[in-house]
Amino acid sequence: MAVPQATVRPEVAPRPGDVVVNKFRSDAFYQTDLKAHLDARGVTDLVVTGYRSQYCVESTVRRAMDLGDSITFAADGHDPSDEGGL
Repeated sequence: MAVPQATVRPEVAPRPGDVVVNKFRSDAFYQTDLKAHLDARGVTDLVVTGYRSQYCVESTVRRAMDLGDSITFAADGHDPSDEGGL
């Protein structure tokens, strides 16, 4: 099923040289090179933001913790809203 891409606000859009990881499942580590990019930079402390905390955010955080990373949630950087989907 094709999902239309969201529009990225200019103030948070990737800049030249930024790494962009495209994901196709709820876990941002699943079948992506995210962990390789983090490891190459020595990153083990992650600040996590996102939409629908109980789906993609939670899946990604659980995997990151399993991989040994430390997690901080941005208090105003995620949203647990549900539009009745799942």
